[in-house]
Amino acid sequence: MTWAKKTMLYIAFLLVSLLLLAVDHRRVVLGDTLFRFVGLPPWSENDQGLHYSAVLGIILTFISGNLVIRHFRVKYKRVARKVVVA
Repeated sequence: MTWAKKTMLYIAFLLVSLLLLAVDHRRVVLGDTLFRFVGLPPWSENDQGLHYSAVLGIILTFISGNLVIRHFRVKYKRVARKVVVA
């Protein structure tokens, strides 16, 4: 796979992981909507307990952010200093 294709794939992975954490205009987390669409509960106990979509979104954001930084570090040595995940 070429460098440009990997770049697009890793950035798409990062954006999808961030979408799991995004909140829509109804104040509903998009990850909750995705979980309900698939038929999984987004919370461990109705609307309390462990928030599965948020946990998955945070884990995937860290993994994809690490992939993006490692990928760009091959070409740009100082990329980790300029990448800020907020």
